[in-house]
Amino acid sequence: MKNLIAIAAFSAAATFASVASANSTQEQLSMCASALEEAGVASSTDYRSRFKGLRGGATKTLTLRMIAISEGKESFDAVCKIRRGEVIEAAAK
Repeated sequence: MKNLIAIAAFSAAATFASVASANSTQEQLSMCASALEEAGVASSTDYRSRFKGLRGGATKTLTLRMIAISEGKESFDAVCKIRRGEVIEAAAK
């Protein structure tokens, strides 16, 4: 019985952790896309973003694929560095 309770508690904690992590990543994606637009790198009317990867410890490096939705534009990769919930760098790769 103790094992079943421990397993249930562990699975609930793991589910909550994955949901919290996903929300955090989604917030980072939108912050990065906004920073890229503010920097003039990629306008939201010309590009849509696709998540490519996230790595790092205290400073996260988020890589996006900026996919052209307007004719005459080319797709490219963009990188944002995020520290303490703020984008400290946003640029085309």
